[in-house]
Amino acid sequence: MKSFLFLLLASFTLINVNAQLEPNDKVFLVFEEVEGKESVDGNDAIVTLKSYLTGKTTLTIVENKEASQFYFKLNVITNKKKRLAKIVILNSKTEEVIFESEWMKGSGMNQYYGYSGTRMAVGKLVKNDVLDAFPEISD
Repeated sequence: MKSFLFLLLASFTLINVNAQLEPNDKVFLVFEEVEGKESVDGNDAIVTLKSYLTGKTTLTIVENKEASQFYFKLNVITNKKKRLAKIVILNSKTEEVIFESEWMKGSGMNQYYGYSGTRMAVGKLVKNDVLDAFPEISD
């Protein structure tokens, strides 16, 4: 039984190692609402994520999932005056999660982010979480 668990864990580790973001990978962006929570405008949130990925990474953003190697699933919800954002990165072919962030808080009280809580939360996710996990995609 112990050897079976070891082999099972080893196979998951190997899968994760093989599915990593690399420079110039093609990615697709999708917004997903969170059930039971009030979400922000998904189109605006995707535009914000696209601008950060274009400006801070070497990733190529494509217009459909079939043309991508990975896809970013973005959630942004409102919590009073704050925004909470989360990114999940999945392998487009296998649907395997290769990265999942924690919820990041953003408020509209910072002029650096254009007084947008969504922009602040998404920007912090890209700069602090995604680029820390995948430094090789940094521009």
